[in-house]
Amino acid sequence: MSIVECADCGAMVPDEDPPRTPCARCGSQARKFGETAEERLTLRDSLSFRLKRPGAPLRKKRKGIIAEGSTGYERSQRAPLVKREFALDRLEDTYFERVTDAETGAVIHEDTGPLSSHVGHGSAKDK
Repeated sequence: MSIVECADCGAMVPDEDPPRTPCARCGSQARKFGETAEERLTLRDSLSFRLKRPGAPLRKKRKGIIAEGSTGYERSQRAPLVKREFALDRLEDTYFERVTDAETGAVIHEDTGPLSSHVGHGSAKDK
């Protein structure tokens, strides 16, 4: 968007080709030209956790994990951006997952239940 001001008093004046009309406030014909631009930035956050049993080795990926979960944004095949919430607790034998469209908030997928019956998902799917 173009901004045109009087160079002497700073009053907004109409953008016109020469010959210029004098400024209504101070009578000057000097002009100061400027441009403005606007940009939007959306920030999104993520959080994940893992709870290991006491004494479990730190270097082994899955060894000793008794609970884990995450919430955050990721790309998907069903929507350009989705929010995925995930939690599992091996001690309580529970599993929870919810995937929602980040734009509309519509639930795309939701699954809860006992972890012991949650088989055949992800890399365990039949090929």
